Amino acid sequence: MSQLFSLFAYGLVLVMLCMVCHAQTIPNASFEQWTSGSPTGWKTSNSPPTWTNIIQSTSAHAGASAVQGTVVSLMDTPIPPSILAGVDGNGFPIASRPDALHGWYKFASVGGDGFTVSVVFSNNSGGVGSGLMADATPASVYREFIVNILWPTGGTPDTVEMVIATFPFTGGHHVGTVFTVDDLAWGPASDVKEIGGIPSSFALEQNFPNPFNPTTNIEFQVPQRSHVSLKVSDVLGREVADLVSEELSPGKYRATLDGATLPSGAYFYHLQAGVFSATKRLMLVK
Repeated sequence: MSQLFSLFAYGLVLVMLCMVCHAQTIPNASFEQWTSGSPTGWKTSNSPPTWTNIIQSTSAHAGASAVQGTVVSLMDTPIPPSILAGVDGNGFPIASRPDALHGWYKFASVGGDGFTVSVVFSNNSGGVGSGLMADATPASVYREFIVNILWPTGGTPDTVEMVIATFPFTGGHHVGTVFTVDDLAWGPASDVKEIGGIPSSFALEQNFPNPFNPTTNIEFQVPQRSHVSLKVSDVLGREVADLVSEELSPGKYRATLDGATLPSGAYFYHLQAGVFSATKRLMLVK
């Protein structure tokens, strides 16, 4: 009897683990499954036969298909595309606190329209966490986006709502703006923190505090989506820290250098963002 109970308990644990794993999964995250012209597990802005602005695309990042949204015209009125997670658009179950949402996208903007991804986590209908990205930079080939999740409370969510859409930076939507999205997944947060604002030029600021011990902040800005590299080297040119190496949307950012394991002395930090390059000196004093 004890052996039978042990087997039953083991099976129950496996079932519970599978339920938890399933709860953490983004439904149809690679948009491979489609039902009646819409990605299975998602609600779209389609309203057939009046308009269809969400379609299945064969231009996939991986696999056979992706989801594509286009601003279409109805009687000279732009109809923006959107997809919402969940069959009814009200999200799906989750029982963890992911650091960030990752995904891949292509984007063609008309009239300055932007592309946005938002996630909102709730517990018993009360908000516990959220994340947002918005960008108007064209991407003719797939680029990764990372939406860092902020958790202002200690609560664990039971539901996550997710919206992928276009939005107008100025005025209304413009017909012809199109996004393609594929391969969504939870993943690590970006180490660099966005501190707000969309600048008009590239810049690398002097670190603060300087001299420092053991940490210092380095702020920089990028006016357009760029692959950004921020590295620190010693006076002999040897790399001692790789602070940033990723695609970033237009914005102002802050990275933190921890010099706890470095000896006192002068160092240089170098920013490469697209065609922009800049180097500044910092001093660690222990």
